[in-house]
Amino acid sequence: MAKQISGKILQFYFIDGPHAIKIIRNLLGPTNPVVAMAKSPGSIRGQFAEGDMKALANDHQVVDNCAHASSSVADGKREIAIIEKARV
Repeated sequence: MAKQISGKILQFYFIDGPHAIKIIRNLLGPTNPVVAMAKSPGSIRGQFAEGDMKALANDHQVVDNCAHASSSVADGKREIAIIEKARV
């Protein structure tokens, strides 16, 4: 977990609303910062993320995609539990 979280954490839990996951994930942009900058430059990741996910896989480089959104309600619940446990 320490490798995945660096710096200060600002958390938002979006838990309600039609298509909430899809809307938030679109607001964030693609996970890979390089793709986000090219295909969704106005997204949060397109503006603030750094690195390349391919470089991460190949060279073990650090990628700062600056934000995370769960891909499903079940994943969100699991991830919130992990974060809450890590904060203690």
